[in-house]
Amino acid sequence: MNTEKHNLEAQISYLEKKIIYEMSPIKAAYKRKEEKLHNPTYENISKNLHQKLPIGHRRMFVVAKDKLTNNLSVSIGMKNSEYFAKEFQAILDREIKSLEEQIDKRKNNNLNTKNHKKYLEELKNYYPENKSDRFGHPSIAFDRDIYLAGWIISRKESVHCFIYSGRYNRFQENDYQGQIKQKILETYVSLSLQKAYSKIKTLFFDWDSDSTDENFEVHNKNLMDYKKNYRMITRDLATHLINELKTKDEENIKQAVKLRNNLINKLIASRNNISKCQTPNIIKKPISYEQEKPTSSRPVNKM
Repeated sequence: MNTEKHNLEAQISYLEKKIIYEMSPIKAAYKRKEEKLHNPTYENISKNLHQKLPIGHRRMFVVAKDKLTNNLSVSIGMKNSEYFAKEFQAILDREIKSLEEQIDKRKNNNLNTKNHKKYLEELKNYYPENKSDRFGHPSIAFDRDIYLAGWIISRKESVHCFIYSGRYNRFQENDYQGQIKQKILETYVSLSLQKAYSKIKTLFFDWDSDSTDENFEVHNKNLMDYKKNYRMITRDLATHLINELKTKDEENIKQAVKLRNNLINKLIASRNNISKCQTPNIIKKPISYEQEKPTSSRPVNKM
């Protein structure tokens, strides 16, 4: 592993811990009973091997934490809306072909193919235009804790990221702490995309229904103004933010140690003050342990 890759993974790991231990996940605003829980185009770009994302192609994404392993990752998938139908169907066809090849291999090796055939039947009977059985953000979220959701679009030298999801719409906090959390989440996404797709920068947009269509293409006369209203994250900017966060962590640790030491010193001083308080001496009559000679009650006989 080269130094550059090692440093990138160390930065991603640091941000993972900040997100898991300092932020709360988002709850889904609603769910549909007819939705499936498996997205055929699902990929975990943080952990697994993944396909190259062609320029101009869109994917929905989530930042999710596995409840069992406590691991954080960025997962992507495709929504089967009408404007995705052609591309979605092409991916389904590749999935069906791959599955058929797996079934043939398992048959040749006398292995069970029951589950594979069942899944193959589901894929063959599936139509991307069927909106009653949509693949939305929950289909790549599974039963995991979600911290951020939206859409990514691959460009020539960058990735455009739209923070938008009807299910997992993160509350926009306007205070300082809320802005820091947003920076941490977006930096984590940016570094994860850089690791997966080798893109040098990520541009983050807040989706605006008045400025963008459902294909996330800007269409109104305020095109230039809208394109200027983004948050760009490069590797250098990410490194600068992480260094600032680490400096703040060190200051917080020093402050916590200082408070602990002050508390310990106060407890010691309080104990010493108690021990210095002298109780009044009580003078008691000394106890004599000499026993008096018993006197006989019998009369003395006189001779």
